Amino acid sequence: MSEQDRLGLLKQTYHRELMSLSAQNILDEEFVTLRFVYGAEDPLTSDIYTIFVAETPQEIDQLKTLLNAQSINQEFLADKIGNMRASGEALGARRFKVACLDFWEYLKAMNIQECFRCLQKMNDEFLVFKASIETLFHLEDQIEGLGGNLAEIVGKDHKRD
Repeated sequence: MSEQDRLGLLKQTYHRELMSLSAQNILDEEFVTLRFVYGAEDPLTSDIYTIFVAETPQEIDQLKTLLNAQSINQEFLADKIGNMRASGEALGARRFKVACLDFWEYLKAMNIQECFRCLQKMNDEFLVFKASIETLFHLEDQIEGLGGNLAEIVGKDHKRD
């Protein structure tokens, strides 16, 4: 198989994977926009993902600890979950964002048991998102290694104004 054929196959695989993740609501338009506008090589884009992946498990654990406390600071927890939701939303982690919103609703009602269930859902959705973007990033690296361009792939269905 020639490099050009391999590149074409990788581009098709990437596009299929991206469309599948979008159809499953794992990723939304924000992910595509971030990757297309800033590109895979942009250090800021990479830093945003790196920080999200590094900090989210710790933040979920912190929320569990805070929910187990004698006295629950609802306002602090609401701020914390709001920040996590915003981070997930900015990166296009749709199902993670929805799990954060569910947590926030149960927190407002002080339904702590459901908050714990939502934390588990947040963790599960975070892991799915992380695995999904790692797969896409690996494909991006392979495509770029063969001289391909991310805009060629993403730009098929997502044009900038």
